[in-house]
Amino acid sequence: MAAASTRLIGYTVGTFDFAHGGDFALLRNMKQRCSMLIVGLATDELVKRQNRTPFLDFWQRKAVLEHCKYVDQVV
Repeated sequence: MAAASTRLIGYTVGTFDFAHGGDFALLRNMKQRCSMLIVGLATDELVKRQNRTPFLDFWQRKAVLEHCKYVDQVV
């Protein structure tokens, strides 16, 4: 009997405003440890409630993450 395959889903959340090498290293390291990586992206409203103004808007930040080869889904 073959061993059952384990499907591990990774999840992280952040603003990812003006994404940099450290962000991509985090995503790469997480993806190496799971079969699917989901990234929760903070909305502009949430970022503003934290007394910060995002440089890129939500849709721009989402597009960057969707084009990252380590990310399977952005929510």
